Amino acid sequence: MHNDTPVIAPIQRILQNMTRWILISLSFTFTTFNVGCGNVAPSSHEDVRHFKAVGVMYGRYLSSHAGKPPASEKELREFVETKGASTLKRFGLTDSEALFVSPRDKQPLVWVFQGSDTNRVIAYEKQGLEGLRVVVTAFGTVEELSEEEFRSRVK
Repeated sequence: MHNDTPVIAPIQRILQNMTRWILISLSFTFTTFNVGCGNVAPSSHEDVRHFKAVGVMYGRYLSSHAGKPPASEKELREFVETKGASTLKRFGLTDSEALFVSPRDKQPLVWVFQGSDTNRVIAYEKQGLEGLRVVVTAFGTVEELSEEEFRSRVK
């Protein structure tokens, strides 16, 4: 009797992985057009677009690397430089370097590459503006947090 079980199990795993990454990709696509629910988004439309681009490029990286986050900012930068031109242009950014600097405090963004929770902060402003810092989550949500909220979210 012929047994198909050894062939079916790998195919099921492949389909499960494909489904998971399709859902992650779709979630980043949908979050491109909406801002976080919990807190106020940055007041400037350009600022929101900038930080949304951060989330989208991070999501594209995950999609291109089977859900594995970059090991360093350098790794993410290389990805953005080689594969991000059209996405950056869509968000009004002229070069890849601009993605890594906050338009509000003009400081380099701080990146957090460990963890797997979709609500975790992946990037945030070093100083912020007027006592508020913008954070971007792994899900692509952009939020403006007070220092107290920031300290409780970013450890």
